[in-house]
Amino acid sequence: MSEPAAAPFSAPAFLPWWRRPGLLIAAVALVASALAFGTTLGGYFLGDDFGYASRFFNLPFSAWPRLFVNEWSEGIWGLQLRELRPLTALSLMIDAHLWGGNAVGFRVSNLLIHSLSAALVGLIAWRASGRALAVGLAGALLFAVHPAHAEPVLWITGRVDMVATLFYLAGCYAFLRYRETALARWSVALAAAYAAAAFSKEFGLTLPIMLLVADLVWRPGRAPSSARPWKNLLVPYGACAAVFVIYYFCRRAAFGPGGTGAALPDFASTAFHEQFAQRQLTYLGHLFPPLGTWFAEGTPLLAQHAVRTLLIVVAVVTLALITYLWSRRRRRHASAPSAPPTSGGVFFGLGWYLVATLPLVITYVSARHLYLASAGVCVAFALLLHTLFRVRTVFALATVALAALFSHRLTQTSDPWRDAGRRSHEVARELAWVAAHAKPGAAVFIDLPPSIRGAFFWEWATPFALRPPFTSEPLDARFVILEDMATHFDWERWHQRPVFAKLATITEESWLIQSFDAEPTRRLALPAARIRAAAPPFIAAPTTPHQHVAWRKFLERATAP
Repeated sequence: MSEPAAAPFSAPAFLPWWRRPGLLIAAVALVASALAFGTTLGGYFLGDDFGYASRFFNLPFSAWPRLFVNEWSEGIWGLQLRELRPLTALSLMIDAHLWGGNAVGFRVSNLLIHSLSAALVGLIAWRASGRALAVGLAGALLFAVHPAHAEPVLWITGRVDMVATLFYLAGCYAFLRYRETALARWSVALAAAYAAAAFSKEFGLTLPIMLLVADLVWRPGRAPSSARPWKNLLVPYGACAAVFVIYYFCRRAAFGPGGTGAALPDFASTAFHEQFAQRQLTYLGHLFPPLGTWFAEGTPLLAQHAVRTLLIVVAVVTLALITYLWSRRRRRHASAPSAPPTSGGVFFGLGWYLVATLPLVITYVSARHLYLASAGVCVAFALLLHTLFRVRTVFALATVALAALFSHRLTQTSDPWRDAGRRSHEVARELAWVAAHAKPGAAVFIDLPPSIRGAFFWEWATPFALRPPFTSEPLDARFVILEDMATHFDWERWHQRPVFAKLATITEESWLIQSFDAEPTRRLALPAARIRAAAPPFIAAPTTPHQHVAWRKFLERATAP
């Protein structure tokens, strides 16, 4: 009688840490993210960063729970936002209390959040490919260096998209594990991740829609959908429904019965169709770098023929998908058993994109809004490469080539943000010099652009940037400070400030801090008499926008030789 076959050996449980798939994927995600963004850690705060870092520096942790029923800015911008984001607020609050006005700590946190998201993308790709480690590593690498990630990673406030995406991806991973195991702990993890994503940014609410599309298109899990009990099929959606009810009542408490949603556009209007087409083409240009040349702002395809171009793109994608599915069906008998399911590639390449961009019809166009969409795109790329190149060496070379293309484009998209962060640091140093050397009552003029080549600079930064934790004392209490309209937090009421009347009474030597796109930041001394002489026409100018023109003329007179 022959001996019974030995039980299969569960290798992963006994593998050393450096051979465990999850740890390898996480290591690749961390190293790739650090190489892509590590050189930007020395940058300073930009735009909204000053407002939110200041707000959460001064907000005690005991006050944090109220943000579940209050919009997270609580009016610091002079108006009420429709944003319920307590989890993102908590991440900024922790950094603000740990680091104060040191931007490096905030930027390290952004980098770590990005690394964790890349690791989750890799884990999802690994599961989606039938546990092919190479696919998981490829997904993590491609996401870590994707060119659409410059803004969310390099702009501290941009983490709002990263935090929500991190929990969104965690929810997707928990969903995949529940579909494989039907263990209750994974449904609990899914509910917790969904709650965290929804309370980080509003697009997190679409997670159940994403899961439903996955069930319909991909059917993840080891057993076919028809073999699963209905209870196991519905448990994830029941958990999400419970979270949604809680979120609904929190939002209702924050904004009232009429403020729980956002105003929808007129979907039937020609203007909406044109705008929608331009938006989608712009997104495609960000997600697929070679397309950016044709779909960049101002190009004829985007500015004049957007609807027609989008219809052609949809037709080409549909034809390619049908051809691919037909060819796969014909040679299915010759496919390797470990080949990733075609439906998984369709879900991540098309279904994920459609759901991830669904909320973007009610917001402005920005590359950072594609942080979630790019996760599915990177998984789809990894699955596609694995399908096309079955030889490991060829697959590795193709992955490296695509990662190199992404990295090259990422360098270009990162340059404006890197430059803005460096120059913002220069402005902070000049302000520190003025604080140490100028006499009380002197005027300080801050003439800075709101953005640099599309990257936020000091837009909406003052007066937050002039107060702790960014300075040792409130500079606007010691000096007469006036800034460019666009760099004030409430530019619509910029002309109503009492500081204008004080310009005619300046008696101390004063200073001008300037920074322009093509010039380094500079500090100029201004005699008090020259300021008093240039002030009357400026003070008498009519309200905006004419007064902003008067502001430019005032600076020209004050700095004239």
